[in-house]
Formats: sequence, C-alpha cells, structure tokens
Amino acid sequence: MENGNDPPAIPFPTQEPGELPTLPPEPKEPPQPSPIPLDPDDEPEPEPPSR
Repeated sequence: MENGNDPPAIPFPTQEPGELPTLPPEPKEPPQPSPIPLDPDDEPEPEPPSR
C-alpha cells in the first residue's frame, strides 16, 4: 500500500495465518445444514401418524 508494489493485504492471501480458515469453512457450511437439521423441535417426527 506504500508504493502499490506489494499489497499483500488487498489481494487474496493464499497462506495467511488468519485469512485461510475464513474461506474453506464457507463452502462446507451450506452442505451440512441440508442432511442435518438445526432445529430438532421443528423436525416432523416420522411416528406421529402411528397414533
């Protein structure tokens, strides 16, 4: 940023100590909530018609 010659804070850091773990967890979160319900109280039990 000093001379616009080495702006490692502007581009996407490939091996940063705090920026790397911020990208990988993003694509891993959407596929998880699909098969795993977050609200067990909202899940319709499959044995209610047994009554």
